[in-house]
Amino acid sequence: MNAENKNIQRFLQSACRFISTEERSIEIQDELRDHIYSYIEEYKNDGISEESAVNMALKNMGDPNTLSKSYRDKTYKYKRLFHVFFVILLLSVNAFSMILYDRIAGINLSITVFAALFINVFFALDAVSLIKALKKDKELSKVEPIFYIKSYKTSTWDEKAVKFSQIFLAGIVILILINYITSLKSGLSNGELDFLSTIDYITILLYFIIAISMYSPKGKNAIVYNDGILTYQSFTPWENIQGYRLDKELIKSKSYYSLVLSLKKEPKFAYKNSNIKISSSQLGLIEALFKNKNIKSVG
Repeated sequence: MNAENKNIQRFLQSACRFISTEERSIEIQDELRDHIYSYIEEYKNDGISEESAVNMALKNMGDPNTLSKSYRDKTYKYKRLFHVFFVILLLSVNAFSMILYDRIAGINLSITVFAALFINVFFALDAVSLIKALKKDKELSKVEPIFYIKSYKTSTWDEKAVKFSQIFLAGIVILILINYITSLKSGLSNGELDFLSTIDYITILLYFIIAISMYSPKGKNAIVYNDGILTYQSFTPWENIQGYRLDKELIKSKSYYSLVLSLKKEPKFAYKNSNIKISSSQLGLIEALFKNKNIKSVG
């Protein structure tokens, strides 16, 4: 029965290769499995051997590659574009607000100005990375991917990122409050203070939108192509990967896995795909993929 189970598993894996979350993949695989075993039971009742029954059942289910296209998830190609738009808008608002505080308040806010410049550089590099990934995604959209790397709809992996974004946003709010208090002490009118406060609120809103866009798992498929691996923020060609390892983390009594890549050359002004979250159901598939590419495990 082991060989039959492997055939069924291969069929289910192929049929669900373009599904991006483990939850949805499990639902669809359970549904397909019910149909397969229903056929098997029917054929076995007719006196057909178990091996032949499995083969006939899978044949009746159709081509798994054709099924995979019907279950294909959306990749949210415009998510990066909106992210870039909000980053550029944020950079513009930050630059504008620094000029306003200098002109209206007439004070030298060295700490907040330095912090704003640092944040601008950080987000500018983020935008550059996203634009590169966007161009590569457009180029690769003309070819068929091998499969999607599955993650989770609501992942505990993102708790650390959410905490970081909350701390980051709290820091931004504190800096803006320092600006506001300093402006208040400088004797500005209520109209001028209200205007500066409005700019601050817009800045916080933009930070919040970008933080949600960066750390939300929705629509951030890691896609495996013949040329390499495309994630939300970067593309890594196979020839630049010298090794990999699969890290396991236990969170709330549940095992989570990450694919960590060792690169020959670090990308400039772009994120490296050094830590890609993967579903436990794809561990064997990932290992077989790297073995086929002659890339060895370094862990």
